[in-house]
Order: sequence, then C-alpha cells, then structure tokens
Amino acid sequence: MGNPSKSTPHLQGLSTHLGTLDNTLKTLVKAINTVSNEITRLQPLLEKAGTSVNGAKTTRSSASKSKVAEKSVPAKSAKEPVKKPTTKGSSQAFLKAVNTLPISELTNRLKNADTKQNVIKNIIRERKKSNFKAFTSLKDLVTRIKGLGDQTLEVIIKQWS
Repeated sequence: MGNPSKSTPHLQGLSTHLGTLDNTLKTLVKAINTVSNEITRLQPLLEKAGTSVNGAKTTRSSASKSKVAEKSVPAKSAKEPVKKPTTKGSSQAFLKAVNTLPISELTNRLKNADTKQNVIKNIIRERKKSNFKAFTSLKDLVTRIKGLGDQTLEVIIKQWS
C-alpha cells in the first residue's frame, strides 16, 4: 500500500478545488433563481403583450383560456371559440408589412404567425418578381397568393398583431 502522508497534499488540493467549485455552483444556482423569479414576475406583462420570452406569440394554458372564455363569451355560445375581430388598422399594417418588409424579416414574421410554408413561399415568390406590384388590399393578396384563403389570412393577421 502507498504511504498516506504522500497523498495528503494531493487530497488537500482536491478538497480546496471542490470547495471552490461548490461555491461557484451555489453562486450559479442563486443567479438562476434570480432570473427565474424575474421571468415569473414579468410573465403577466409578457402575456398581456402577447409575447413570450423568445419573442414568439404566447399560447395560454387551457386553464387560462377557460378563464378568458368565461369572462368574454356569452353563456349561450360558451362552446364557440372567442374570435378577436380583425381591425382595419391591423389589416393595413399587415398588408404594408407584406409589401415592404425585407424578405428575411417577412419570412420570420410569417413563420411566427404560424403561416403554412407553401403560403410563405408563394408570398416570397410574388414579392421577388421583377414586375412585382404591391398588394392593394387583402382581397388582392388572397387572389394572387395560391393557398391563401380569407379564413387563413384572418388567422395570420390575428397572430401577426
């Protein structure tokens, strides 16, 4: 067997390193808890703004959805989904964005609005045409973009806003 007195300095050094590592981990855990608490504190504001931490649209939990439905849907239509009407302002802002945003930004925004890939490709293809003429209305957009219908467009605009 080896001499225990020779391994003691090695064990003391290891013990010191483990102590330092332990302190570092405790500091990291504290920082993570602080960030987690801050996110929890800000979550209601993020949900109210309709944005999650990563910038995508939030989805409410089923419990949260049912609370909203109870407050905003009349009793006779409680089974029907709550529809947020598309306002003229949000429609015009969407139309302007489709006409003017850089292609990469437009693509990302459409993806974040859960737009189907074929619709995104068709919009981009139309925008890249050398003789591209701006979409003049939502009806013009639906007419010129294959795979895009009125209901789908309404859903996209709601998620876009």
